[in-house]
Amino acid sequence: MNSADLRKKLAPVADAALEEFDVTGASVGIRIDDENHSFGFGLTNNEYGVPVDGDTLFQIGSTSKTFAATKLMQLVEEGKVSLDDKVLEFLPNFKVPDEETTQNVTIRHLVTHTSGWMGDWGGPPRRGRRKVERGDDALRKRIGILKEVPQLSPLGTVWSYNNSAFSVLGHIIERVTKKTFEDAVTEGVMNPLGMERSFYFPEQIMTQKFALGHVKDKDGNLKVVRPWAQGRATGPSGGVVSSAADQMLYAQFHLGQHPEGKSVLSQETVTFMQQPLAEAATMASHVGVSWLLDDIDGVRTVAHGGTMHGQTSAFLMVPERGFAVTVLTNGGDEGKLVHRKLTKWALQELLGLERTNPETQELPAESLDELAGQYSYYSYGTIDISRDGTRLNLEWAPLPEVLKKNPEIVDHFPKPMSVRPIGGLKFIADEGPLAGLPLDFVRRADGSIGWMRMGGRAQTRLP
Repeated sequence: MNSADLRKKLAPVADAALEEFDVTGASVGIRIDDENHSFGFGLTNNEYGVPVDGDTLFQIGSTSKTFAATKLMQLVEEGKVSLDDKVLEFLPNFKVPDEETTQNVTIRHLVTHTSGWMGDWGGPPRRGRRKVERGDDALRKRIGILKEVPQLSPLGTVWSYNNSAFSVLGHIIERVTKKTFEDAVTEGVMNPLGMERSFYFPEQIMTQKFALGHVKDKDGNLKVVRPWAQGRATGPSGGVVSSAADQMLYAQFHLGQHPEGKSVLSQETVTFMQQPLAEAATMASHVGVSWLLDDIDGVRTVAHGGTMHGQTSAFLMVPERGFAVTVLTNGGDEGKLVHRKLTKWALQELLGLERTNPETQELPAESLDELAGQYSYYSYGTIDISRDGTRLNLEWAPLPEVLKKNPEIVDHFPKPMSVRPIGGLKFIADEGPLAGLPLDFVRRADGSIGWMRMGGRAQTRLP
């Protein structure tokens, strides 16, 4: 299929999705029949934007983790690192409050999100804006605050999505390569793949055509996100800014179809990265070396995606079909609805694969009552869960001391939400910006309910 025909099929769907969900722009990349294609729709921003195209830069968010993991596996191939090496072997001053975790956490725990500490930890809530670190020591400083991080579960026992673990991984890469993290990945991964429009630094990005993120204000109006507050400590977990065209070069490599004359990893290692290493809560069936693995109609998918403030992305490959799709948007929660719709369209229209909406599997009232209660919401809020007939209702609230110091924090909390059971201890939302988002509950070793996971993040049940 040539690009003109593909765009003709895609354009009505993409334009309708942007209008339906009130998102300013999107860029889509597709690899099919051994060819890469990229397209743009909408505008780079709603103030003075220009049309988006396949080369427009977007923040890809957490798909960046797979770049850190790819560089890691280069070091594994070189015999400099092993997945089962302990973090302390490379970072002798590393420390978290849980001593067993400090002593025994391995690189495997980092790349499979099984270290057990709170993964979105940026330190205790503080008044005012936290300083954005930009020096070469940004990762070292970020890791230093982990000495305060809450341990949610024993090491290796409960899967919980973990951004800060990739900060630790990034600093290990710096120590082993004796380079900054950004240089290690750019020189080792991006440059060999010809990814000339993929960057980490704002001063690189501002000389290119790039999209600005958008969020909605209290009145539902879109506003541009300011400032561009991406610090260096987020580099390993979410710092890559890239284009749909470059993302297809990256997909081509991870599909085992290396650009001519270029080699970043052996095919054996690429394949290993896509093998199950741990279960992955409700984000996927399993996780490999950072990749989220699932099946649609019995066909394996290898995926990631990401969210930055006002920008979202999806990245999905179907290795046995040689297929990949990425959707990059400059919208917040509404952007997720766009990339879900376009990814679903690509799989169904181009491959004949369809992920069906899970059917309701009702739970008895006593089972729902067992799940009801209050849960933590990171370190700054709570989630109250109550039974409503055959469903559960969720309502978020900030902690009083946090609200007193930061009254506007309430604007960033999710709206109340209802979810329905879909089997076991799993539930799913059907409406609103979080429609399609699954959540589940996890029992402790004694059989009691210990955690609720939403977006893959474990939130502790409170007494």
